[in-house]
Amino acid sequence: MKIMFLSWGEVPRLSSVYGGQLVNVVKNVGQHESVEDSYLVAGMPLIHSGLVREKWRYGKELSSIRNLLGSGNFFRRKLIVPPVGIYPTEAQIGMFKLGQTKSMIKWLRKRKPDILHCRSYLATYMAHEWRNASGLDFKILFDTRSYMPDEAIQRECWAEGSPDHQFWRKTEARLLRDSDAVNVVSEPMRTRFIGMGADPSRVHLIHLNVEAPEEEKVQGLGIVRDGNGPLFCYCGYLDYAGWHHPNNVWQLLDRLATLRNDARFLIITKSSHTMLAADLRNKGLDYLREKIVFTSAVSPSECVRIMQGCDAGLLSYYTPKSELEFEMARGVFATKTAEYLFAGIPVLVNKICGGAAEFVEEHNVGVSYDSPESLNDSDISRLLGHKSNGNRLQALAKEKFDIEHNSRRLCSIYSDMLRRS
Repeated sequence: MKIMFLSWGEVPRLSSVYGGQLVNVVKNVGQHESVEDSYLVAGMPLIHSGLVREKWRYGKELSSIRNLLGSGNFFRRKLIVPPVGIYPTEAQIGMFKLGQTKSMIKWLRKRKPDILHCRSYLATYMAHEWRNASGLDFKILFDTRSYMPDEAIQRECWAEGSPDHQFWRKTEARLLRDSDAVNVVSEPMRTRFIGMGADPSRVHLIHLNVEAPEEEKVQGLGIVRDGNGPLFCYCGYLDYAGWHHPNNVWQLLDRLATLRNDARFLIITKSSHTMLAADLRNKGLDYLREKIVFTSAVSPSECVRIMQGCDAGLLSYYTPKSELEFEMARGVFATKTAEYLFAGIPVLVNKICGGAAEFVEEHNVGVSYDSPESLNDSDISRLLGHKSNGNRLQALAKEKFDIEHNSRRLCSIYSDMLRRS
């Protein structure tokens, strides 16, 4: 099989979710005996966040991807588009096609991929455009990742019910109907898409990927474990403009510190530690600062190694402001869910984060809660009791999230797509 992975509008980074959920998948799929060719084509804007955040250092991200995949397996397409990422309006879509359609069809005729594995909505949209325009018979896997038309409302790209929202909702239904297979990351996502008309036999659930850490333990956590109290961990970005708001974490930490005065907290994040400390002060929570150690990690596998010294992982998410945002949250799984379990620690998860909460409850690997105030001593004792079953948690994580296992599942889906033809 020849598999072409496609992203369109995203900024390639090995050190981010893009790396863990796409680049490393390309590598692992390519190692499967049934796969003859596995490569990544990334359509990326000329003006993008890497130029702002990393500046000249961003080139190292591209070099890292090229070194991991091999120069012959990573190709960039430069898009002359506004920096809107994967959320173009209907009027802006033409710019994402500009100068690309003919050359991509020529590319596809030359490389003859059997399957285009498309990351998110915009890439899938482009793949269908090329297939319809060329008459080529490659198959399309719609790797949904999220509910993009609704997600863009939370990011203030367009308003609920606006023409652009309606355009993408109609496009969503078409992509679900016309793609040869659909991949989702949680059970609530599967239920929603089938309810929208997707063929149940073509909707596949593969949870998020985590690479197994190379080392079993990481030393040097004594700075936070200065007593016998529990050590809780939060891993990931914290930003009021994103999915995980600092204030939701602070509220949860405040409640945990009230229930367990000897509790300590480890926050692993690439968000500004100075900004987060200032936010604590502004919220009148200076006392928590003495209980928190901020650190960062260069990769998900390093996060997993660090977290093996903790007692539980936290997933507080954010507070939705509308029914639409509640609906979006019901499908969320969050990569940190997989990372916590891979580290062998249970998960304390907000029930609003539906995909993760459903998984935690179904597999008995943590505790879900309605609000921080609803938590009590019994909940925390039950949560911490799961840590003694760390081996079971890790075994479950390897079964559900290990990137090598998931790559084999993908190859099985690819084979099924080709058999159907």
